[in-house]
Amino acid sequence: MSLIERSNGYQNIRVAINSNKIEVPIKAMQEKFGIKLFIRIPEQEYPEEAVMGKRLIHFGLPIQDENVGDTFALTRIVENGHYIPGISELSPLLSLENIWVGHLTDVVGMTTIDELDPGLFTHTIGNIKNIHELRERILTRYRHSLPTLSDSQILEQGVSIREMEMDRRLTNLVI
Repeated sequence: MSLIERSNGYQNIRVAINSNKIEVPIKAMQEKFGIKLFIRIPEQEYPEEAVMGKRLIHFGLPIQDENVGDTFALTRIVENGHYIPGISELSPLLSLENIWVGHLTDVVGMTTIDELDPGLFTHTIGNIKNIHELRERILTRYRHSLPTLSDSQILEQGVSIREMEMDRRLTNLVI
């Protein structure tokens, strides 16, 4: 497996606030929330039922530079972004309203979907129950954001696995 380029490493995030779309520097938001990462979740998959201390599994495309203990804000994607190498990049539009902040308790940066232990499919973000559902979810998430890739190219990337623990809920944020 070789990792595909998925971003130019944008410095700002797009945020929806009171029907407005604004860009804010990632570093400023990391400092404000006391986090290292923004983990972006499609709005329809957001774990509203989570409670403080609950551990959840998130599957995504392969990742680098994330470690056990890293802190994150679990944001909602309200509008997809896209990446077309050398042509166009638009970061997803995120909601920061009533979001979870937590820390990573386990990280697998890259593995093949077929190697996944069925036991991982308990307590998943988006209630993914098996490998077939995971394949479909990965394709649904990334067909829009990586429009130049075929389904097989997306799936050949494998997946990352993040086990995360929810530490606190952030509400009524002022940016």
